[in-house]
Amino acid sequence: MSDQMNINSRPIVDVCQVGRSYGALTIFQEAHFSILAGQRIALVGPSGTGKSTLLNILGLLDTPSQGEVLYHHRGQTFSSQNLCDRRATALRRSMLGFIFQSHHLLPEFTALENVLLPAQFAGQKGALKRGKELLDRVGLKDRMSHRPCELSGGQQQRVAIARALINNPELILADEPTGNLDETTGREVFQLLTDMNTEEGTSLFVVTHNQSLLPCFHKIFFLEDGRLIES
Repeated sequence: MSDQMNINSRPIVDVCQVGRSYGALTIFQEAHFSILAGQRIALVGPSGTGKSTLLNILGLLDTPSQGEVLYHHRGQTFSSQNLCDRRATALRRSMLGFIFQSHHLLPEFTALENVLLPAQFAGQKGALKRGKELLDRVGLKDRMSHRPCELSGGQQQRVAIARALINNPELILADEPTGNLDETTGREVFQLLTDMNTEEGTSLFVVTHNQSLLPCFHKIFFLEDGRLIES
């Protein structure tokens, strides 16, 4: 990749022999990899193989049945095995950002108010200034006071990207972020994500079915039949 040198060799997340089962049903097992600072990783595979489950485990929204996830944040290492709900929530707010296929904007709030929500929960200082700057950078300087119903699908997803970045996360977790968009808008939104990855140094872990986007990633994982394979 032309920007391979933007990757920092420092791991921010280590996934250590992680598996997830529900009773007798094994979703996947022995997932083992690291996410480096500034790295872009794609996760692909057939529907129903556990891609969103793995994403939720990385996002501290689900817990592995086997193994552990290590988070290296602000000079400390946190294990998914030892995090209580309160500490998991604090780590999620300070280290992680989320982008979903459905943007999940609150309809009664403006674009700016939606962007600021995570910062308000985290008690971030200077959030208003950063929120305005982010909306400007995603091309919505003149749409800050608009509510979601007044924005196009691509504009709403741009708001979701700004919201994911408001707390300066080290890692963005994105689940089919272009899945509900037409091809042209989807490419524009993904280009914005890669631009922000380069500018902010934020790592990306993206679940996608869009094969045309795969050349833009530094690493690609394929999940099928309960196994995670680097392709």
